[in-house]
Formats: sequence, C-alpha cells, structure tokens
Amino acid sequence: MPRTNEQNKEIKDSRKAEILQASVELFSIHRAKISINQICDRAKCSHGLFYHYYRDVNDVISNIQKSDNLFTLKNKIICDDTGDSLMNIKQSILSLCEYLKRENKNELFWLLILVENDDRNSYKNWLMDNIKIGQLTNEITPGNPADISNIFLYTIIGVLHKKLLQKQDKIQIPPVDNLIQIFIKKTAK
Repeated sequence: MPRTNEQNKEIKDSRKAEILQASVELFSIHRAKISINQICDRAKCSHGLFYHYYRDVNDVISNIQKSDNLFTLKNKIICDDTGDSLMNIKQSILSLCEYLKRENKNELFWLLILVENDDRNSYKNWLMDNIKIGQLTNEITPGNPADISNIFLYTIIGVLHKKLLQKQDKIQIPPVDNLIQIFIKKTAK
C-alpha cells in the first residue's frame, strides 16, 4: 500500500529535522567551520538529500539561528520580569544552571549556541545591558560590561564543552552563588 501524503510529509519533516540536529551538534562545537560533508556524515544522509532541504552551510546556520528551539530556550533563560537588573541576572543564572544539570545533550548543544551567539539580539548583549543598568544603580561591580559578561560566559561555555565533549559521568557545575558573585559589587570594609 502506498504512503499517504501525510506519511510522506512526516518522513520529509523528520529527515529535515535530523539534518538540522546534526548541524546543531557540529555548529555548537565548531561554529561556522562545518562542511556539508561533516553534516551528511553526522546525519547519515546523502549530499542530494542535504541539498533537497538546504542550499548550503550558510542556509543551515541561518535555520539554526532562526530556530524555534533557540527562541524558546532564549525565552526560558532571559528574565526581564523583575525590573531589577541584578535579579534578572540571578534568575537567568538559575535557569542556566538547571539546564546544565540535565543530561539532555540536545538541549546542551542549543544552550551552547545561545551563549556563544554574537548577533545583535544575543544573550551576551542582554547580559551586558543588565550589567550597565546594575552599575548605574550601584548593584553590579564596576568595570567593562563586556569583560564581566565574558568572565561569566566563558565559565558556562567551558562547562558546556566539558559536558558535551568528555566521556565523564559527572561534570561539576559551579555553584549558583559563586556565579552570581561575578556580578555583585563588593563593598570595602
């Protein structure tokens, strides 16, 4: 019995998603230095199937950056509810650490893309904006907001790389309180 149009659509959507997921895994580790060969090897697909869904590597990367997965994750990590920049950062760190504790590699690959993304609407820019506001209200440590955010982000990126690339059972995640201390202004005694 031939497949229905609905069954064919499910198969196509599934293959396209598999190619995108393979690309996410490669992109999160290697950034833009991925090739169609690597993607096809990882997705176990032919070049023809790849080109059926995507024009080139840049098209895949564009699809990753516009993905609902990235948008949803960003909305779960970025907190603007409190009206207080330090509290926003604390809430964000709590959410990030919850993801870091999970063993879902798919989520971790997407999280790595989120924290390493350098586009205009990136997590890093959100973080720097909250640092600047917190410095104006004297809650957040003085200094270059880019430098402060980089200290935090490089810590998170390091943990993510370790979790994704090493074969160890347990990777120690820095305590939330220690991560928050990166931002809190110290008062002289």
